[in-house]
Parts: sequence; C-alpha cells; structure tokens
Amino acid sequence: MDKWHYTIGGKNVPGCPDIASPSFFLKTDTGSLTVKLVTESNGCISEKIKTDALKNNGPVGSFTYNNNCNNSRSVTFKGVAKKATSFKWEFGDTQSNTSDLEITYIYPSEGNYTVKLITFNGVYSDTTIRLVKVRDHQPSLPLRLRFVPIKPFTSTVNSQISYLIPALKNISGILEILHN
Repeated sequence: MDKWHYTIGGKNVPGCPDIASPSFFLKTDTGSLTVKLVTESNGCISEKIKTDALKNNGPVGSFTYNNNCNNSRSVTFKGVAKKATSFKWEFGDTQSNTSDLEITYIYPSEGNYTVKLITFNGVYSDTTIRLVKVRDHQPSLPLRLRFVPIKPFTSTVNSQISYLIPALKNISGILEILHN
C-alpha cells in the first residue's frame, strides 16, 4: 500500500497514522459507527467498509456549568446522561450527588475544582471531567460617573431658539462616564 485513510461515521480521521493497524481513541455517542478504509497501491484505489464496527452500548455523559454572578461560590451544573441507569456528580471537594442532573452547588471556598459526572449502565461507565474555577471576587468596572449641567445656547435665528445639543432639549445636564 502506498496511501490509506480511514473514515469513521462518515468523517475523515485527522492525522491518520502511517501504520497498517492504527489505534484511535474515540468518545462516541451511544449507538454504532461504520468504519471505511480506503487504500491506494500502484495507482489503484480499494475500499473496505465495516458497518456497525464501533458500538457504544454504555452510557455517555456530558455537562455544562455556569458561575453565578450574584454569588461567586455558587455554580449551576447541567448534565446529560444518555443510556445511563444512574449517575454521580463529584464536585472536586469530597462532596457528591446522585439525585439531580441539574444542580446548583455552593463551594466552601474559592479555588480550582475538578468536577466529574460519572454515568453508569450495568458494567459500563463514562466519566466527563471539567475544571471549574471559583473566585470570591465580583468583577468590577473601573468607572466614575459625573453629571455636568448644561445650559441651552440660545440664539434666535428665524424666530427659533437653538440649543447646544438639539436632541437633548429637555435635559438639564450630561452624564459623563470616566474611566479610572
């Protein structure tokens, strides 16, 4: 063989190794995938297709999280557990939960926490890990506000009064935003 490449589930495998029996780590969703090997030798192309080559009968878990802007130690987690019969959250501080896929957790202190969602289905399991940063401080904007009173500039042109800022005729000042 001169060249070859694999497609898995209809997608090219990037960086396909130049060996005849490559190994790949794929985290697939539940279900199965078809693998296709395309080879080229002396200008001739050949394909080998194996349907349902990769099966994932076990669960697949994933999650997202959002830090709470009003309580910096509060984090809301939203988990997904496909084909799972049970699951377990590990919040990275020795605490865990097995009752809710969507949960708000309050950390005892600021820090970096390794959070895991482990999904189970019989003998199979899947673990999703994310680093969650919890900080005690709230973001602040370095701004100052200043109110500057204005007076209308009056001049009579064709019997009309002109103002300094025509769009602000009914305002008696300008609010300035100053960066510190």
